[in-house]
Amino acid sequence: MQTRDWIDPERIALFGSSFGGNAAILHAAGNPALRALGLKSPITNYPQVRERQLGKNKIEEWRQKGIIQLNDGTWSNYGFFDDALHIDTYDALRHVKAPIWVVQGDHDEDVTMDHVRVLQQTLDKDKDELVMIEGANHPYTHNPITLIK
Repeated sequence: MQTRDWIDPERIALFGSSFGGNAAILHAAGNPALRALGLKSPITNYPQVRERQLGKNKIEEWRQKGIIQLNDGTWSNYGFFDDALHIDTYDALRHVKAPIWVVQGDHDEDVTMDHVRVLQQTLDKDKDELVMIEGANHPYTHNPITLIK
């Protein structure tokens, strides 16, 4: 994006949702030119999310077979999970220079409140903001949804 002549390199922001939020954090940590980072329910600890969803036995089966079909029907290689075991997204957050704005539902079945608390403690209170949405689940399909002030 920074090499395109029709894009102002001083005005580039990045947005990520769910696991895309994790990827956005990891990219932003190594990109000091980024102006802002927006996150919607970022999965900040992928291994814990998958362990909670699948359980230890299914994780072991995944490791042995090398591939598994996830609850949403997608297929995933175990190497992806194994790589995630060695990534500290919270540490990456500490290296993001841009302001970070996070929107998070308080009824998220994937990003649980224990992850939100660690995320909130990791954010820089001087430049970052976490906004909680009451009643929102991970895909934001529950109604009614209201902003928690």
